[in-house]
Amino acid sequence: MFAYLDANSGSLIASAIAAGFAGIAVVFKLGWSRTVAFFSPKHRRAAKEAMAAQSLATDADVAGDAT
Repeated sequence: MFAYLDANSGSLIASAIAAGFAGIAVVFKLGWSRTVAFFSPKHRRAAKEAMAAQSLATDADVAGDAT
């Protein structure tokens, strides 16, 4: 009914809990920075510039193929 816990079991459990908290913290930090970046005006401006540059590159490729 009860499992045997030796001296190292407590250390293993404590390490697993600490690793879980560290993993959650990393996921939260990465997710939070991506969320904030997505809604920032700087991100929107950079995305528009990237789309415009991609559009110009695509137009240049099409024009180059037509000649």
